[in-house]
Amino acid sequence: MKKLYPITLVVSLAIGLPTLPTLQLTSLAQEAAPTATPSVWKRFTSETGKFSVLMPGEVKEQAERELHLFEVERTQEEVRYSVAYEDFAVAIYQTTAELEDAFAGLRRTIAQENGKILAESRMTLKGYPGIEFKLTFPKEGSTGRARVFIAKQRVYTLVVKTNRERNLTRSVDGFFQSFQILD
Repeated sequence: MKKLYPITLVVSLAIGLPTLPTLQLTSLAQEAAPTATPSVWKRFTSETGKFSVLMPGEVKEQAERELHLFEVERTQEEVRYSVAYEDFAVAIYQTTAELEDAFAGLRRTIAQENGKILAESRMTLKGYPGIEFKLTFPKEGSTGRARVFIAKQRVYTLVVKTNRERNLTRSVDGFFQSFQILD
């Protein structure tokens, strides 16, 4: 089986404040009405990658052979959000044993990147098998979460890596939950 690419990416977002209710007091009515801070989160869609996801800023795209990477780094929040996909010549797995081998390859890749798996859980998205890892990178002092979905001949990898996960839980969850595979 072909080696899967390293999982080492991350980013965060600033959530806009809600609009305040309009007050009916005459002295305040003449002041400018408060407005909502625009959210930095926008839906990003890759037509060729056949996916969409919410991203917190301008998406930078890189491609190297079959690997396509889309990421947003938010340095002020010390986080990077990324989605990557890679196409293979044949379906990644035909049997449960081959699927388990693919997931074992992901675990090896994380170890090679000096990551430590704290927890993992299985999931599906539109019937495609997936796995989520909660990670720590002790040498870097950072944490991360990664989700990997295997959709026939394509592998999707979503990663968030940060030094400030406690402050970003809502943003990280929203990023992962917004991911959609478009058929």
